[in-house]
Amino acid sequence: MLYLLNGIKKLAESNYASKEDRDFWWAGYMSYYSNDYSTAMDMFTKYNQINQTEPLGVLWMARTIERDKDRDYKNGAAKESYTKWLGMVKEEDAAKKKDFTKAYTYLAMVAYNNNNKEEVKKYADKLFQFNPEDDTAKQLIKALPSMK
Repeated sequence: MLYLLNGIKKLAESNYASKEDRDFWWAGYMSYYSNDYSTAMDMFTKYNQINQTEPLGVLWMARTIERDKDRDYKNGAAKESYTKWLGMVKEEDAAKKKDFTKAYTYLAMVAYNNNNKEEVKKYADKLFQFNPEDDTAKQLIKALPSMK
C-alpha cells in the first residue's frame, strides 16, 4: 500500500497532464489509512484549495484532524472543519447519514468535555434526528442535568 500511496502522492504533486484534482484526495485518503496524518492534511488542504465548494475534502480533513489532534474530544481541533462541512451539505441526504452521525457525535462530545450544556443538547438532538436510538445521544441527554 505504501508503494501505491507514494505513487499517487507523486502524481498529485506532479505536472503530468493525466493528473486530476481527485489525486490529491486519493493521496490524502490513503495517507489517512496509513496513519500518516501530516501527509493526509497536506493532500486534503491542496484538494480543498482546488475544490472549494466540494464537501468531500472538508469532511476528510475534519476526520484527519480529529484522529491526529483530538482523539479524546477535548480541544475541539476538528470543530471548524466539521462545522464547515455541515454547512456545505444537506441533512436530507440519506447517503451521508453515517457522516452526519460522525460529525454530530464529535461536536457533541467536544461540547460535553468543555461543559457546554447548550451545545451538548443541540448536537444530541441532531444525533436523535438521524437515529432515535443513538446510544451516545442518549447518554449525553442523561448527563445534562448533572452539567453546570
